[in-house]
Amino acid sequence: MTFTLADGTTIKRQVSEAYITLPEGEAHTPVILGEENDQALLGVVTLEILGLVFNPFERTLQPMRMLLCFQRIYFDKGHRHKDKYGQPRP
Repeated sequence: MTFTLADGTTIKRQVSEAYITLPEGEAHTPVILGEENDQALLGVVTLEILGLVFNPFERTLQPMRMLLCFQRIYFDKGHRHKDKYGQPRP
């Protein structure tokens, strides 16, 4: 897979999956397989999977404020799905 770095350079790296364990939690996460002289980086996808955010001022990992979201589904008499404005949903 090809990746573009912050300076605009493109590199090719393989992608895999890993099981990561941190004091804050553990989970399966996608990883980019680095090569010699590549720097290790804990990416935002892994942080989100573990429910963590990076505090750049304190340079620490902190628990993410989790929000529970839901979507209402509306039905008419014919049991067709409708959105909150009464429009048919696909």
